[in-house]
Amino acid sequence: MYKITYHKSTIKDLKKISLKKKVSIINKIEKLAINPFVQNTNLKKLQNNLHIYRLRVGKFRIIYEIDQKNKKIVVWKIKPRASVYSK
Repeated sequence: MYKITYHKSTIKDLKKISLKKKVSIINKIEKLAINPFVQNTNLKKLQNNLHIYRLRVGKFRIIYEIDQKNKKIVVWKIKPRASVYSK
């Protein structure tokens, strides 16, 4: 099982989301800890990045990195699709 860690800015992202959506997003992230490489149509490896992935949960996108060596998943961003890919 992988350990989930959240980047500091991700905590701020979560505070802006309604409770119902927040619960759904956290449940999806916890499922990643069990098997981050499960075949899922809502999961996609981002181009030009070896370990960066995107998980779609409704209109929100979760950007995360998988560290296989340390069995760790770092969640970098949780934002609506329109703003997640901008810097």
